[in-house]
Amino acid sequence: MGTKQLLKLAHQMQNLKAFIHLSTAYAYCNRSYIDEVIYPPPMDPQKLFDLVEGMDESLIQEITPKLIGDWPNTYTFTKSLTEYVIQQEKGNLNTAIIRPSIVCCSWQEPFPGWIDQFNGPCIFLIATGKGIARIVKCNKDAVADIIPVDIAINLILAAGWYTAVQRPKSLLVYNCITSNINPFSWGEIRDVAMGILERIPLEKAFRIPNACMTQSDFTYEYWRTVSHKFPAFLYDLYLRLTGRKPRMMKMYNRLHEYMMLFDFFSSRSWEWKSDNMNMLLNQLSPKDKKVSIVLIQNIFTDSHQGNNCFLWPKRKTSNFYCSYLMSAS
Repeated sequence: MGTKQLLKLAHQMQNLKAFIHLSTAYAYCNRSYIDEVIYPPPMDPQKLFDLVEGMDESLIQEITPKLIGDWPNTYTFTKSLTEYVIQQEKGNLNTAIIRPSIVCCSWQEPFPGWIDQFNGPCIFLIATGKGIARIVKCNKDAVADIIPVDIAINLILAAGWYTAVQRPKSLLVYNCITSNINPFSWGEIRDVAMGILERIPLEKAFRIPNACMTQSDFTYEYWRTVSHKFPAFLYDLYLRLTGRKPRMMKMYNRLHEYMMLFDFFSSRSWEWKSDNMNMLLNQLSPKDKKVSIVLIQNIFTDSHQGNNCFLWPKRKTSNFYCSYLMSAS
């Protein structure tokens, strides 16, 4: 209900020019085709709030799967509810909704590969680069709709400018996606990553990088046992025998948890309409286009050729990544 409170505050700000809400392209991931519109919510947001208010946390966890239905998690589910709240309560505010797809490392700003936290594909790319992940649960032919964080931010700024200056009569939704401009599959992402690793290997790798992708549950569990669990058991045994704390099995369990959370998004393809985003691009000056979203057309090509790469986070990944996976609750 935080967005609802922000809307109340925004209505009291007489000089506010635009109200921009950051959603996600997967807010309606239960649909295969997603238009730049707000679809009917799965349930009334106020009724949901009244239902769970004061309810015991354990009971909320128990009923959550039934509440979210076809949505894979509460994040995407609540994003769809929030969009409906904005549509109903925006009043006379100049409002826009931005829906970025999977946000990854920066392409150019503040420098190539910048990231402030590991999430989504970054986890698996680095795990592969360090030789930790050898099998990934994924459909290699599914479209990987990844957008660099700086490109997504450029679109947010452009939408804020357009909303404040042009004052559209209706709420505009912008699907901030890359697949309509330059589609790339997860298998192609892997091939690009492996090519980069041959030229620029990560330091202190656990094993030689070599990752396979599979949709089969049986194949995944088999190779997870052979290539993940068994080596982790042996390494932890070595650590115990040398008087050190075992850590590899815990790391692999955390990696598996992330993989299962991401499986829904890496095993399917969606089609998004992006007319509003294309319209916004046409409103920009040639200079703004050059530093904005139009460069999506070149980012994967440049990465493959080694000119620039937003796939690899430029942080001290050797120890930080391992400690990140070790921080399982």
